[in-house]
Amino acid sequence: MEICDNSPLIFGEVLFDIFPNGSRVLGGAPFNVAWHLQGFGLEPRVITRIGNDKLGDEILQRMYSWNMNTDLIQRDTKYPTGTVQVKTSGSKTSFRIKPDAAYDYIEPVELPENVTVRTKLLYHGSLACRNSQSFSSLLNLKKTLPVQVFLDINLRDPWWNNVLIHSLIANATWVKMNRDELHSINAKSGNSSDLKSAETVRARHGLDHLIVTMGEEGAFLVEKSSRSYQTPSKPVSQLIDTVGAGDGFAAVCILGLLREWQPEIILRRAATFAARICMQRGAISKDSSLYRTIMTEWRTSDEA
Repeated sequence: MEICDNSPLIFGEVLFDIFPNGSRVLGGAPFNVAWHLQGFGLEPRVITRIGNDKLGDEILQRMYSWNMNTDLIQRDTKYPTGTVQVKTSGSKTSFRIKPDAAYDYIEPVELPENVTVRTKLLYHGSLACRNSQSFSSLLNLKKTLPVQVFLDINLRDPWWNNVLIHSLIANATWVKMNRDELHSINAKSGNSSDLKSAETVRARHGLDHLIVTMGEEGAFLVEKSSRSYQTPSKPVSQLIDTVGAGDGFAAVCILGLLREWQPEIILRRAATFAARICMQRGAISKDSSLYRTIMTEWRTSDEA
């Protein structure tokens, strides 16, 4: 299937991760994905809602500095810009997500004609669906825009349930999740292997691709032909934190799908970028040379 889309729509939360030392890092899975896609040369359009506050102003300033389009960013005078308290211990990361953030109240979007014509892919996660307002706006967007959907599962207690997650998967074309999330939403799999459990979920919902990340054990992909592909994790010379590694992985998967890379190339390149994200504080980088370096490494690796 030819997609040829350089301006994917990215729907969902943008927020600040607050670390134990008080430092804050701009994030939110959809925003991280959009930032990376911009770094790789695409022109994503972000649909989100931020507070009419200093953190909201900072988000817009950061987007301007990265040449990101802000036309579809909404401001909220009642609810604040989202924040998350982040705690890390080795390779484990925990999150405390504050409720009633501005991104919970995304209003229906009226897209310009040039966007509806050009856009073929919509990315969203599961967290932005915790509130009925944003969830309703997402469903309305899906109904009015004939696009392929890339769903990134992010199970954050208590903001999910199996009925919601399976309904989202049923309306997606491609889905990414980690191993723990796979077994959480497919609890009846018992002692099934990761691969068999993934194929059960993929077949149940008729997905084109289901991508499963496994941390230090790499990642694998199953496609609608029931073929599977796997890649080992890439070495991390100096682990800083794992925040946003999965978002970096998702961004490269989207880039690969839009550029029609082969599945094994998508996985290998996504793993390389995810490893690089683990070597910095937070999920995104203001260094544009990072993306040029990564793309050079991809080409060098493929030519070797």
